[in-house]
Amino acid sequence: AELHAIVFVAEHFEGKFTTVADCLGVVSEANRIHKGGKVSITGRHADLWLRWEAASRANIKTGTPVRWVPSHEPMGSVLISETDRIGNNGADYLANSAAKRVGPSLAQGKLYVNRQNLCTYIQKTQETILAQIQLLEAKA
Repeated sequence: AELHAIVFVAEHFEGKFTTVADCLGVVSEANRIHKGGKVSITGRHADLWLRWEAASRANIKTGTPVRWVPSHEPMGSVLISETDRIGNNGADYLANSAAKRVGPSLAQGKLYVNRQNLCTYIQKTQETILAQIQLLEAKA
């Protein structure tokens, strides 16, 4: 979700600016790619990272385009400036909006629930087997 937010900014704005985000992994990878690092085309979210690579290099005219900030700090926190807190809240809003729009399809949701049910069934079966073994060992 954070990655989608920084891609949105890079694709829609141009110039010398810094975006703030509270996901250190995304911040580090975004800056690495912006400075010439390669995108793994087989990695997670390769499509978004490729969009970031193109947009950040074309539109962002600063050496470190994304800066990490602590997340979910209250107003007045000494850990984050008010400007960065507001910016981070905006990034969170964009990220959550995108995640809701592109969330799992109905088929993906059903697959997830089916897998969860299968795992629960396997765990209950293992628990029953273990209980029977312990009962037999106690009688021996």
